[in-house]
Amino acid sequence: MRALNNAAVENNTAAVKSIIASFRQMIEKTQDTTALIQGLNEKQTSGDDQGTNGWYWLMKALEYAASKNNAELGTLSQTLQKLVQKNSNKTLLPLFFEDQHWSSLSTALKSALISYLLII
Repeated sequence: MRALNNAAVENNTAAVKSIIASFRQMIEKTQDTTALIQGLNEKQTSGDDQGTNGWYWLMKALEYAASKNNAELGTLSQTLQKLVQKNSNKTLLPLFFEDQHWSSLSTALKSALISYLLII
């Protein structure tokens, strides 16, 4: 997810597209996405990004893709929606609202994320 974020920061549409395609394949080919979700929830234990996890980088990638009007924003959003649809909000909502991740997101992204999760 850090690579996806970096590609979104650089507005590298080809890289964003490729990473999203790989992530979507993992979601589609996995019957039980519990392990995938747990992997995204694993926190980095050292370095400058200590304490962050895949969800954090996924949300930051969404934020950058939106701010740069990246052509793959819709595909990224649909891929996230696919993962959410395979799971219950009770499983996913607590992960999005961990304090360290939530506090780093922009107000606009927070509002959009809440609206999105409440609709599905």
